[in-house]
Amino acid sequence: MPIGSHYASLLSPDGTKLFCSIGGAGANILDLRTLTMSQYDIRPFLPKEIKFARIAPFFIWCPYDNNKFAAIARLGIDTIGDGKKYFYGEHLIICSLDGSYFKDITPDVFGKLGSQYSLDLRSWLPNSTFEIDWFLIGYQLEDYGKQYYGYYNPLTQEMIEQNNKGLVYYTKDWKYQFFANYDSTYKFKYYINDKELVFKDIDSADLGYASFSPDGKYFAIAANVYNRTRTGPYDSTDRLSEVWVVEVEKFMQNPVQPFQVKIINIKEKFCMFSYGLHPVFASNNTLAVSTFKAGDSFSYLHEIDINGNYIRQLTFVP
Repeated sequence: MPIGSHYASLLSPDGTKLFCSIGGAGANILDLRTLTMSQYDIRPFLPKEIKFARIAPFFIWCPYDNNKFAAIARLGIDTIGDGKKYFYGEHLIICSLDGSYFKDITPDVFGKLGSQYSLDLRSWLPNSTFEIDWFLIGYQLEDYGKQYYGYYNPLTQEMIEQNNKGLVYYTKDWKYQFFANYDSTYKFKYYINDKELVFKDIDSADLGYASFSPDGKYFAIAANVYNRTRTGPYDSTDRLSEVWVVEVEKFMQNPVQPFQVKIINIKEKFCMFSYGLHPVFASNNTLAVSTFKAGDSFSYLHEIDINGNYIRQLTFVP
């Protein structure tokens, strides 16, 4: 098993950049045109009374500005001003790639220290503009308390509560959304909009990260397929990491159950492996996936197309 991995998380609105290996102090940003990797470090842009602890795994690109993104960060606030004692909480922040902008937009309901419990960023809503931003967030006001979920406007502090339907991912125009949530019998169900998405091999698969193509025509999800009746470690009969590709419009017009998907088996197609495939669309018909060859000490990003053809390696340096 490799000691590290590159995981892509989200394609920029202009289709030129991917966040990957997010965590710690910052994020690696891959330029898809030049395949150069740069690192964004949040710490130099923080006010002096704030200390940085960590940043959440996923950044959300701004829908109208390719230079801005939002994230959840754990920050320490020096409320006394002695530069010694900091109180830590989760904060919702907006930053810019060029370092020209940093703003803490944590809801006022949490106070200056930020959220001491759960704070979740789901989306920077597409109806946002340069004047008014809207976010979809989840949060709790007390430990083991009610979980809230709603649209949030940092400018007015307006919070419009919504039903939590388990939103996982969405197209940039919000036409299609992918939901994963438990039903009344505590069985996990998957939906695109209001259409249930049932897979043939769902009972023998663990489904992971998913994404839509920029044009919304395709949907891809990671699946780890194995024999649930066998005990012990994986063996050669297991299909392991696969990408399942759905033609979205075809599914929406005729949501048959189970729906026929295009399967890309990484092990069989490329003689490669993955511990967390994480397929992210890098264009309308190509995907960035985190894979490695036997003996490799690191899992890099590679680009494949939706028909299972290998295109190129995207990252080279851990």
